[in-house]
Amino acid sequence: MPKNLTRSTARRRLTAQEAAEELGVTVRTVRNMIARGELRAYRLGGTTKGHGIRIEPADLDAALHPIPTTGGAA
Repeated sequence: MPKNLTRSTARRRLTAQEAAEELGVTVRTVRNMIARGELRAYRLGGTTKGHGIRIEPADLDAALHPIPTTGGAA
């Protein structure tokens, strides 16, 4: 880590498990979202089998889509 960054100011990327917990879904759902291109993710180094996947918190927020409403009162 560069000297001018401390642990608290460094960007924090989420694991697939952390992203799943944040969204309230399973890790499989997160991986499916990544495979469909609905959620951007990054692979660390040459790791395989999903162990090195990291997700930016902003990308997690961007994957959420609001449900349109009719605008009428109930």
